[in-house]
Amino acid sequence: MIKKLIYPTDRKCFFCYELSNNINNYLCSECYQRLEFIHDYRDIPSDRLNGVYSSLLYTSITKDLLHKFKFEDGNYLCKPLSEIMLETIKKREINNIDMIISVPLHRLRESERGYNQSYLLAREIGNKLGIYVGKDIVIKTKNKKPQSKLQYYDRLGNLKEVFKVKRKEELRDKNILLIDDIITTGTTILEVSKVIIEAGAKSVTGLTLTSTNHSGKIKQ
Repeated sequence: MIKKLIYPTDRKCFFCYELSNNINNYLCSECYQRLEFIHDYRDIPSDRLNGVYSSLLYTSITKDLLHKFKFEDGNYLCKPLSEIMLETIKKREINNIDMIISVPLHRLRESERGYNQSYLLAREIGNKLGIYVGKDIVIKTKNKKPQSKLQYYDRLGNLKEVFKVKRKEELRDKNILLIDDIITTGTTILEVSKVIIEAGAKSVTGLTLTSTNHSGKIKQ
């Protein structure tokens, strides 16, 4: 009973918590319409990354949702947010994926938060698609300052040599879908994809929930 008072139900929107008879994928129609869907593709020049897809533009409502998801025990938001990312996978025909991996948090930060929000998204997506989700295959070895706190040029060097692959044999010859919650400069996904490819993976494609800009570069 107490759980039902705290968490949304099948008739309550996961975003605004209002009761509604028009709930689809955990959201009421009003909240769904407030989101700015882009299903974007960003072609990041790299021989280690097949570009990055993003589902939503980073707006005020998306900012509030991410803050709740990451810092206010909003782990239940992985349900509607992963559904939005699944929509991007379908619309952009992202296929030929052997394994899903999430961008890791340092163990101290994950312990403080109680979960890695990117892994929760990856797990939901993997369950829906029937694709194996690798956990703790890639780890973050240094607890650096969050990228969001840094200026552009500081971000470029902040993540150098901080990601490490623990079980290389699981990545060998695999096509990897790499999940994160947001992309700004692309530095984080590039650094993680670097160690994945160096470990023997065949390819890495990025998928993020949000993007801070709409590149306008559409991959046909």
